[in-house]
Amino acid sequence: GVLIAPDQVLTAAHCVAEPDGTVATPADFTFVAGWLRGEAADAVTVKSIWIHPSAYASGKLNILYDIARLTLERATTVAPLLVANLHVSAPFGIVGYSTKRPHMLGAAFDCESERLSNIIQLDCAVLPGNSGSPVLTQTSNGWSVTAIVSAMGRNGALAVPIPSLD
Repeated sequence: GVLIAPDQVLTAAHCVAEPDGTVATPADFTFVAGWLRGEAADAVTVKSIWIHPSAYASGKLNILYDIARLTLERATTVAPLLVANLHVSAPFGIVGYSTKRPHMLGAAFDCESERLSNIIQLDCAVLPGNSGSPVLTQTSNGWSVTAIVSAMGRNGALAVPIPSLD
């Protein structure tokens, strides 16, 4: 997940729901900010979970809406990232933790993109565990979140644009 406000985190819906869309118990989750080799800048339990209403409308995951927002019990001490409207122009970045390196942040900042319907395909590879990671784009204010990684596609990452929250 990615911190987008002092008490708000975006992630993939499938990271916080059962395969049928049943939302997990919020108190079972803790958002850990700045995790590096067993140490964190802050850790806050989750108060509530919102899943996009279309994510599981058919009883199974619709990847086009694989996005969730977590509200934390309190504001973190870590600065959130800005959210920006999606512009399908390179380069994009993906930052996240994978099952291969769960204690160290991995990143790629040279991803090219292609818009496929309501999803973005990036040519950067993702690994298991990267779901819910932010897709970043460079703006005049620095790197900002524009999408959330949902899955591994044949040619790279598949990501849900943040404007689909509406």
